Amino acid sequence: MYITTFVALASIWNSLHHVMTFIKSNKIDELILWSNHWILLIVCLFPFSTVAHAEHTNSLTASLAYVSTYLIPWISLIVFSQIINRKL
Repeated sequence: MYITTFVALASIWNSLHHVMTFIKSNKIDELILWSNHWILLIVCLFPFSTVAHAEHTNSLTASLAYVSTYLIPWISLIVFSQIINRKL
């Protein structure tokens, strides 16, 4: 579980870094900042959903929370990159 979570977080971090390299400092606005904060908020849920899934392996709720915690940041990164593309 730890390795899976670490790899997921590292790949999200790398993707966010690559997206942010396209932004010039004068193009950053409130929407971009809050979109970035949204991704951070979801990423902060990884420890909780990982522990819940590890402790309750047969729970559908814990499994859905675990999978959702993995999917939502990726969907958010897609939306985030679209927001940035509109700003450029």
